[in-house]
Amino acid sequence: MFENRGVFDNLCAKASKFKKQYSSKYVFITTPIIWSRSFESGVSIAGETDMILVDKNTGKIVIVDFKTSRKSFHDVEQITSAEDEEEIVNFYKQL
Repeated sequence: MFENRGVFDNLCAKASKFKKQYSSKYVFITTPIIWSRSFESGVSIAGETDMILVDKNTGKIVIVDFKTSRKSFHDVEQITSAEDEEEIVNFYKQL
């Protein structure tokens, strides 16, 4: 799955840093949830949530999507280097 052990170790380090940074503000839901919707036109869409964060104070949610293709790792740098949740939210608003 990973090119080498270094890639895996780097991912684990970033995930650990992310958890430490946000665990005081958010409840982490990591159980995979499959979402789907069919429309009258016959079009259907589906996807799986990688992680949901629930703000402990407001109940607002943040959906976290982990990119797993080699190309997408470059885009993820904008998220993994975020100083705070506002930068993450702003990143997703641009998509």
